[in-house]
Amino acid sequence: MATVETFVHRVEVQRSPNLSAGHVLAITAALTVVAVLVQGYHPFAEDGGLYLAGVKKILNPSLYPSWTAFVVTQTRFSLFAPAVASLVHFFRLNLMVAMLLIYIASIWSTLAAAWLLAARCFGKTEACIGAVSVLALWLAMPVAGTSLMLMDPYVTARSISTPCGLCALVGAIEVRRHLNYSSTIPAWKGAAYLACAVIAEIAHPLMATYALACVVLYLALSLPGHKRRIVVTGGLVALALAAAACISYLAPPQSREYIQAAQTRAYWFVETWQWYELLGLVGPPCVVAAIALRYAGDTREIIRIISRTVTLASIVAIAIAVMFARVSSES
Repeated sequence: MATVETFVHRVEVQRSPNLSAGHVLAITAALTVVAVLVQGYHPFAEDGGLYLAGVKKILNPSLYPSWTAFVVTQTRFSLFAPAVASLVHFFRLNLMVAMLLIYIASIWSTLAAAWLLAARCFGKTEACIGAVSVLALWLAMPVAGTSLMLMDPYVTARSISTPCGLCALVGAIEVRRHLNYSSTIPAWKGAAYLACAVIAEIAHPLMATYALACVVLYLALSLPGHKRRIVVTGGLVALALAAAACISYLAPPQSREYIQAAQTRAYWFVETWQWYELLGLVGPPCVVAAIALRYAGDTREIIRIISRTVTLASIVAIAIAVMFARVSSES
């Protein structure tokens, strides 16, 4: 066993980009500057203004005496606003300066987490730089017809959950690798990856749940034995569909005003999308599925399993959206 582990360790070292932590820090910092210049910083845009108002409300409870629910409803399940308010109070920072610093730090953290992921998929430094550069340039790209970006050009709880979710996936890859070769993951590594998952969950429970679901799916698709993978993965898919059905069925009825407002947001409902938006929905999973097929039987097993995870998660998400996120369901 020791001989096998030594061999595996040598292979991993040879496949890992040969850069020091300082070089990686410099590259991701430079790409952070590029990303900020490309998408800018718009602290009051979209729900960024609501998150900002939620922090202001904690710092100064006398603010927003009327319609307070409009300010606090969106953030009541997250510790994002209290955490930012505590940070501002403890360091005696100007709120807008603090939000800008958090914005820059969140982009750097996302790119750094993406580097960690790319380093486990590719064996060349150039490939890692290319992968993270593409992400830095595409952060502001809208996703299909959803009016969502890969990362918002302002600070929300998603700014924290996104890099933490990526780090949780990196942790799953590390756990799987150590289990495959009967080795023990270092305690500090395990604690760090677990902390990332916890921080993601308390920052943005919904988005973190999506990310952790992908982590669990990745581990299921990594299981030894074809039948075992099918049974466990099928169970997870059934569980996701059942959970969506329960949430849809048990959801309290909405007011007429809410329904009217929701129906003005065509991007919430797949059935109202244009054909080119549907192409943007179906196209990416097809591309990723082709990558999974390309690496079938290849030595780069991590790429294959991640591709399968993304493909299956996309199919399940699309199915849930088609079945439950319908205009008729809001009436």
